[in-house]
Amino acid sequence: MAQPSRGKSRLKYALLGASMLVGSVGVAHAQDAAPKKADSDVVVVTGFKKSYADAVRAKRNNIEITDGISSDGLGRFPDLNVGEALQRIPGVQINREAEGRNATIGLRGMPGYYARTTMNGQAFAEPPVVNTTGGADGTPLGAFNSDIFTAFQIEKSPMSNAQSGGLSGNIDMQIAPALSRKDGGFFKASVEHNTLGSLNSPAFTLGYNKHFSPDFAVFGTVAYKKENFRRDTLRFNSYSRLTRENSGLTPAAFAAKYGAYYAAGSTCDTTANPFCKTLSSVLGSPTYNDSTTGTKGQDGVYYLDFLRQYTRMNVGNLWTASGGMEWKPNDNTKIGLIGFYTDRNLPKTVQYFLLNGAFVGTNTANPLSTITSNDTPAIMSDGRALLQTVTTTNYDGKSSARLYSQHQQSKGFMANLDWKNETWHLTGVLTMSEGSNSSVETELDLRTVPTLAGNGLSSTINTGFGDLSPFSQVSSPTPQQAIYALPFYDASASTVTSTPSGPKACGQAATLVSGAWNWTNCDPENLYTADGKHILNVSGSESFADNKVSAAQVDLDHSVEWGPIKTIVGGIRLENNHYNRRGFRNMAYGIQSQNITQAMLISPPSTGDFMEGNGSITQNWQLIDPEAFLSAVTPVTAYNGGGPTAVGLNVYYGDGAYATGNYDVWNNMTEAYIQAKYDTQIFGHRLRGNVGVRSETTDYKVTTLDQTSNFSYTTGNVGSTSNFTWDTFTKKYSHVLPSAIAVFDINDDMVLRAAFYKTYVRPLPQNSNPVQRITEATNTSQSTLTSVIKDVTVSMANSRLKPYTADSYDLSWEWYNRPNGVISLAWFKK
Repeated sequence: MAQPSRGKSRLKYALLGASMLVGSVGVAHAQDAAPKKADSDVVVVTGFKKSYADAVRAKRNNIEITDGISSDGLGRFPDLNVGEALQRIPGVQINREAEGRNATIGLRGMPGYYARTTMNGQAFAEPPVVNTTGGADGTPLGAFNSDIFTAFQIEKSPMSNAQSGGLSGNIDMQIAPALSRKDGGFFKASVEHNTLGSLNSPAFTLGYNKHFSPDFAVFGTVAYKKENFRRDTLRFNSYSRLTRENSGLTPAAFAAKYGAYYAAGSTCDTTANPFCKTLSSVLGSPTYNDSTTGTKGQDGVYYLDFLRQYTRMNVGNLWTASGGMEWKPNDNTKIGLIGFYTDRNLPKTVQYFLLNGAFVGTNTANPLSTITSNDTPAIMSDGRALLQTVTTTNYDGKSSARLYSQHQQSKGFMANLDWKNETWHLTGVLTMSEGSNSSVETELDLRTVPTLAGNGLSSTINTGFGDLSPFSQVSSPTPQQAIYALPFYDASASTVTSTPSGPKACGQAATLVSGAWNWTNCDPENLYTADGKHILNVSGSESFADNKVSAAQVDLDHSVEWGPIKTIVGGIRLENNHYNRRGFRNMAYGIQSQNITQAMLISPPSTGDFMEGNGSITQNWQLIDPEAFLSAVTPVTAYNGGGPTAVGLNVYYGDGAYATGNYDVWNNMTEAYIQAKYDTQIFGHRLRGNVGVRSETTDYKVTTLDQTSNFSYTTGNVGSTSNFTWDTFTKKYSHVLPSAIAVFDINDDMVLRAAFYKTYVRPLPQNSNPVQRITEATNTSQSTLTSVIKDVTVSMANSRLKPYTADSYDLSWEWYNRPNGVISLAWFKK
C-alpha cells in the first residue's frame, strides 16, 4: 500500500477513539539522500501528546503570557468543535448553558464577550451573536470544526501590536501557511454516539498539502459533521406557599393539617425571619390557633407550582473548510493567501415543552388550582416546610412546540506579504470576511387554562427533593391539550370603545363567538375558543444578523543596538466593520385555522427514554408538529398592509423583536502602534520584554428604526411600519492604550513574567440597544369624560454608550520542571 514519491514513500496510520485516520505523507526534495530500502515502508503511530509539547514550548518562548494547544501534526484535534478544543487550555471555561452546542466560552472567569477572537492574529467576521444565555456571550465557536486549524493560542496579556478588545485576553485561531506544512494527505472518519436518545453523528475530515517546488505550496482541508443530538431538562421554575383557598380545605381542616408549620400570633418579625407567615394571616382569623400552631415551623408549607419539562432536538450539518497557497519568490519574500469557510445549519432544531403551572391566589372569584397532598412536610435548612408529592387539578397546562432553526456562517480570506533582511522585517495583511447568524423561532402552543367550574386537568408530581430517582409526573386526561379545526375570526371590533379622542381598540373585553378561533389586535399572538378555556398561540421571534469586516495592516520591524533595546516595531491598521440586524415577531392573525387536523398532534422523541430513562415524566405529552402546521395554515391573510415573516406569518410590529431589532452599526477604525523590545542581563539573569503604546480612533455610525409614534387606536397592540422612522447617529472617540511586559529568567527552568496593558471593549450592538421606544397609557385617576390625560414613556436609545475600558495586570511564575511539562501559577487583576 506504500505510495512512491520522489524516492521516498510512507504510509501513516493513526487511531484515536472512534476515529481512524489514514494518509500518505512525505515528499522529499531532490537534494535529500535516497533512503535505505529497509526504511522505504514505515508505520508511524502518532498521538496528541505532541500538541501539548508544542504548546509548552510556545508558552516558554513567547514573551507574552500565553497558553495554547496545537494539532497532532496531521491537523487534527480530538474534540467536537473549537470550543471543546479550547477548554483544554488553562483559564478557559466552556458555556454549558448554550443548549445547541454553540460552544461559547469564558476566559479567566469573564463572559465570552470580553475576549477578542482573532484568526491568524487578525480580526474577522465571526457569526454574530443573536441570542444570548446571559447577555454577554462571545463568538459561537461551535460553528467551526477544529480540524481546519493547526493551533489555538490564548494571549492573556496582549501587547500593543495585538488586536484590541480582549479585556480578558485574545483567542487566536491559527491556520498554518502552505510552505510550513508537510506534504501529503490525511483522511479522518468518525462517529460520535450520544447515549441520550442513542443518536449517531458521523463526521469526516479530508486534507492535502502539496509543495510543487521548495518555493510554492498549496493546501486544502474540508471537514463535515452531522449534528444530531438531544438535551433533556427538568426545571422546577417556582414554588409557592400553600393558601387555604388553593388547598381546598376548610379553615379548620387547614389549621389541623398544616397549622404546626405556620407561626402563632398575629404578626411576624420579618426582619429576623423574612419567610415568617402566621396562621391567622392565612386563615383571616386567630380563631384556629392552638397549642400546636407553629410547633414545627414558622414559615408555612410550600409546594412546586410550576414544572417545565423540556427536550431540545438538534439536527443539521456543519461544513468547514480552509485552503491556501504560499509563494517564496526569493530568499527575503513570501506571499500567501488563506481562505476559510464554515456553515452550520440546523433547520430541524425543535424545542418541546410541557409547562404545567398552578393558578395561585386567595380570591375565589377567580379560577384557582387545587393542591392536595398526603405528605408530611419536610423542614428545609432555611426553616420552610416543603411537600414532596402533590396533586394539582384545574391548573394551567401548556404544550409548546418551537421550531428553532439556527444557521451560522463565516467566510473570508487573508492575503499577506512578508519581506525581511538582516535588520528589517516588513509584513502586510489584507483581510475581508463576512459572518451571519439567524435564529428563526416558530412557537406553537396548545393551552388549557383554569376555569371556575374546573378544566378537567389533573397532575401528580413527586419532586424527589432534588433526587431524580423518585421523581415522577403523571397527568390526565389524554391528550392533556385539545386541538380544534375551527375557522379564524377577527373579534377586534368588539373591543372598541368611544373616547374623546375617537374610537379606541382594546377598551373592553372581546365578545368571542362560538365555532371559531377568536383573535383580537389586543392580544395578537393568541386565538381563543368561545368559552376562553382553550388557547392556540402562534408566535415566535426571528433574528437575523450579518457582520462584515475588512482591514489592511502594515507592520515594520527594525533591529537596533540601543543598549538593552534590540528591536523597534511599529504598525498602521485601517479597519471597517458593519453589523446589520433585522428582527421580527410572528402573530396569529389570518392563519387558515380550518385546516388544522388531529394528525398534527405528535409526541416528542424523548417520551420513551427521557434522561436515558432516569426521568419518570408523564407520557401524556402531545404537541403540534410545527412543519405540518405551517404548511397547512399558510399563506395567511395579510394584516393592515403589513409584511410576512420568514415563515410566512404576519409581523407583530408592536413587539420588541421588531421594535428593538432593526438597525445597522458601522465602526471605521484607524490604528497605529509602536513598540520597543528589549533583552538584557540583570545580576547574571536574562531580562527581556517590550514596552509599547497603541492609538485607536473610531468613527461610529448607527442607523436605527426608532419608534416615533404610539400605536394607533385602530391597530390595537399590533402596530405598523408607520409607527417607526429611520434615524442616524454618529460619534467619534479615541483611545491611547499603553502596554508593557517583563520576562525574568530566574534560572534555566524557571521564569517570572509581569505585564500591564490597557484595552477597551465596544458595546455589543444588541446590548447597546440603539432603538428608541415610546409607550403610552391613559392616566385613569386624572382623566375625565371630556379630557383624557396620557402618560407617555420614552425609552431613549443607548447609542451614546461609550466603550468599556480596563487596566489589566498580570503576574506569572512558570517552572519547566521536566521535558514538555510545566507547573505555573498566575495572578491577574482587571
